[in-house]
Amino acid sequence: MIATGDPSAEGLYRRRFAEHSRRYRHFDMDSAVFILRLVLAYATIKNRLSRRIRGRGMTLAGLNIMSLLEQGEGRSLPLHEISRLMLVSRANITQVMNGLEKKGFVRREHSESDRRLCVARLSHRGLSWLREFWPGHYTEIGRIFSGVSAAEKRRLSAGLGKIILNHGGHDEE
Repeated sequence: MIATGDPSAEGLYRRRFAEHSRRYRHFDMDSAVFILRLVLAYATIKNRLSRRIRGRGMTLAGLNIMSLLEQGEGRSLPLHEISRLMLVSRANITQVMNGLEKKGFVRREHSESDRRLCVARLSHRGLSWLREFWPGHYTEIGRIFSGVSAAEKRRLSAGLGKIILNHGGHDEE
């Protein structure tokens, strides 16, 4: 069973995978099913968390930036570092930062030592928003993973970690 949660998709994938296992010598059914489930699980989790985050007037990207800033030294990070950590372009970071600044959650500052370096800093308002947001967020994550044991989560995490380490982390397209 592929377990897509959609009976029509289930049949479609089962037929495609069966055909590919006959046609392509290096086709690996276990890997194909794993990738499909990984993508579906990611989409399910992202959609569920994004709905909750949007309901609080925030975007997932905005939450990610604020979360990074919360952990940064002095609750700040250079914009290029945020871009690197989030795996997105500086242009995307600028757009999200504009929205966060309008809400008063972050501010941009130029470095004293290098005026070319722009630093994002989490404001007191942004920090208050995060501290009020986190408890409900972690409760929701607990609900999402309630059917998965701690041991299963550790095994899944270890397997995904191996994929990441064996293939050099993230690749840019």
